[in-house]
Amino acid sequence: MHESLRPSSFSKLSSAERTRANSALKGSLPSLRSLVYRAAKYHDEVQFLPVFYHHLDLARIPSLAEMDAQSLPPETLATFSCAYLSVQGIAQLAVPSATQADILQRAWPWIQFLDEYYFWIPEAPTEDILRCWCFALVASLLEPWGETSRRIMATPGIAILVGRAWTSWSRDPNAVTEIAFRCVSRFLFVSFVFPPGDFNEFIEGAGGEEPLAKAALELVEYILENSRSYKITARDVSSIMEFCGLCFTTPWLAALAAHKCLRTTTSVLLFADSVMDGREPTETYLNLFKHTWNVFMPLIVDSDGYIGIVQAVHAGILKFIISHAEKNVEWNEGGTRHLITHVLMARGTLYPSVLALLEKSLPALQQATSIPAFVSSPLHPDWEKFVAVALERIEIKNQVDAGELRTYKACHNMPCGKILRKGRLKRCAGCQYAHYCDADCQLADWRAGHRLVCADTRHNGCHSVELDGPTYCSSYDIFLLRAIVKHDYEQHRSAVFLDRIVKMRQHGLGVVTDFDYSGGPVRIEVQPDPSMEEGGSAWRWAGQAARSAGRMHIVCVKVAEIVETWVLPMRSSDSRVHDALFELSRGIPEGTVVSTLPEYVVKKVAELVEDVCPEIVEIV
Repeated sequence: MHESLRPSSFSKLSSAERTRANSALKGSLPSLRSLVYRAAKYHDEVQFLPVFYHHLDLARIPSLAEMDAQSLPPETLATFSCAYLSVQGIAQLAVPSATQADILQRAWPWIQFLDEYYFWIPEAPTEDILRCWCFALVASLLEPWGETSRRIMATPGIAILVGRAWTSWSRDPNAVTEIAFRCVSRFLFVSFVFPPGDFNEFIEGAGGEEPLAKAALELVEYILENSRSYKITARDVSSIMEFCGLCFTTPWLAALAAHKCLRTTTSVLLFADSVMDGREPTETYLNLFKHTWNVFMPLIVDSDGYIGIVQAVHAGILKFIISHAEKNVEWNEGGTRHLITHVLMARGTLYPSVLALLEKSLPALQQATSIPAFVSSPLHPDWEKFVAVALERIEIKNQVDAGELRTYKACHNMPCGKILRKGRLKRCAGCQYAHYCDADCQLADWRAGHRLVCADTRHNGCHSVELDGPTYCSSYDIFLLRAIVKHDYEQHRSAVFLDRIVKMRQHGLGVVTDFDYSGGPVRIEVQPDPSMEEGGSAWRWAGQAARSAGRMHIVCVKVAEIVETWVLPMRSSDSRVHDALFELSRGIPEGTVVSTLPEYVVKKVAELVEDVCPEIVEIV
């Protein structure tokens, strides 16, 4: 035992303080409470540590046989109260390094005991508050690279305690749970010097991935709003972001996404960028950026929908890209280029919600993107391409909105896809989300995969506004996507016709047109119908529909690298183009490629584009 923990050190106190300390040492609860109050008010007054240390004597912990009794004697209950008050007192003091090992040796067994038998303690209002004080005591003993910190991190069950205390603030925000909440960032900062227990122990203590993710993101927002200095804020937030990146299992990523992690991480990236204004990049800043980016990118890249993109754009990710590109800092240029091209441009600009937000955001950024520092940055060409695509699709969206779209819906059975007035479509009684023009279309879509979507929607109790990704696209989303595909088809019609002629010569009528948006600007290629190939059963329904309807063009739309391709059948109102292309394909030699097509074929295609196509509604 260190000398400063012995009651003999009371000789240095004044007469009144010595009397109070001795009274508390003998078990006077009023005196002990007054010392706890002093500890809360004056964190450096460690002269009363011997009192708190005395009441955490391991010999005072009752045996299991004593705890099995139906009632406990008053003196035992008083012992519990003294131990609990002592935990509070130590938790609020700046514990000297020389005493930390001794205090930990006594405190941890008491913490485990109090956690199990908290209901016997008269002084403890709730289980959450008791655990918060216990964790705050542990946090008071932490020092980076200290031997006591090493022992704490190696203690079994410590991560469970942290998880329990961490989430207490979400359940019951008050002064005590807030103390524990603030201590978590200190614990995480030290824990990455001495790695803590298994990540699953944090989840166990928190009660699952969802409450732990919620607590982690709440703590980030709390620190950003209550920052004391750039350096401390950067250090603490960096530790939390590093913690969030420890586990990349699907449940953990889903929990982060459910609590709008992309919005929070975007705010952190903007904070990190603001640290760089007029400052040299320090290791603390670079770690903050790296750990935050490592959480942000998997979430936004691996998601298959648009809600996360909306969160990031709304929080200011476009502003971050521009501002950070202007600075002469080593950073993940390739990752940001991927963000611009494969997320914002390729996926985001296909959804009305993102386009509506971009329409408001891009004009405000025009001045920032015209300054020399950004124009000369490596990202400028990708940014210019993204803006061009976004503006083009915003114009398409505005043209769609100018019509009577709001009074129409599309049949969710893709091979049908009829656009009808709302009153003429029937809604699925199971999910209350999908709409069909008749029972045959509903049955076809059910067999094609809606039964899984319907069950998942009902199980989660989701509403259509909460559903994300291509599987859950609304009629409005599908309508806009058709308009974008039709626009791109008309822009590249001559090339598509020539490619279709070559592929029809090779594969007959069983061809589809691929519209690949996964790289940003559309890439169009005519391919053999996958339903004709081995393992193409997932496409069979579309292929059969194509062969049974002479005027149907099967269009495959790929919206992201990881998203299953959509099949959007587009019906022609006239068969003249389709028949003419097929006839031309029969007259060319086997093995012909587009570059070697006869001149008369190229001329005939030009005539179709010039004379026939403007007269008919080619695809709908």
